[in-house]
Amino acid sequence: MFMNINLMAFADENLQYDAQAMIESSKGNNEKAIEYINLAIDENPQECRYYNTRASIKENMEDYDGALQDYNAALSINPEYGTAYFNRANLYVSFEKNDEALSDFCMAIKYSPDYDSYNNRGLLRMNIEDYDGAIYDFTKAIALESKEESAYYNRGYVYYLQNKLDKAISDLTMAIKYVTQNPDAYYYRGISKAIIGKKTEGLNDLGQAKEQYLELNNTEDYQKCIQKVNIIKNNDYNYKNLVR
Repeated sequence: MFMNINLMAFADENLQYDAQAMIESSKGNNEKAIEYINLAIDENPQECRYYNTRASIKENMEDYDGALQDYNAALSINPEYGTAYFNRANLYVSFEKNDEALSDFCMAIKYSPDYDSYNNRGLLRMNIEDYDGAIYDFTKAIALESKEESAYYNRGYVYYLQNKLDKAISDLTMAIKYVTQNPDAYYYRGISKAIIGKKTEGLNDLGQAKEQYLELNNTEDYQKCIQKVNIIKNNDYNYKNLVR
């Protein structure tokens, strides 16, 4: 009985180190966070979660090689640890290691199929121009979280790139429904509407996008919006010269 109690206390103490490490990291106290998580690892070096925590802290410290080593360590302990695959995939994405990232996102989905894994794999597939694969992933993400804005926006943008403008408008409308401060969604929906002949509605959307870009001090996209409005008002537009 006493041994069981001591083991429980031992486990609880390590979890407290892990929790305290994450708290310190959230405050920007990464050196202190590393001290706490090292204590947890020293006491229980076979707990994969602690290496994942330390890896995320090292990412915050821009120690990317160290972070990769810790994600690798976590997965060597538990090859079915979906969270570590997901986090390592995002690290690979940041360094444009797309093949490695795609492989890890697939493993994350295999073991922990959630909204973020599908959405992030969809973004990667979109960036490498695997548009059908991206649409599949965003559709799966939406099925898991039907009120999350980003997958609707992302799928709508892919439809926009494919010139499937009715589908793009539908998804971008859903994105705006869930996040009204959404200048990019208004922008692409406005252009889509103009191209299919709904000029007035398109100009209204672009006007909304322009106002929101201005509120965000995004002068580059604000100016781009003005250029598109002028093209549409002059009736000198088609899919190619509006999308570019």
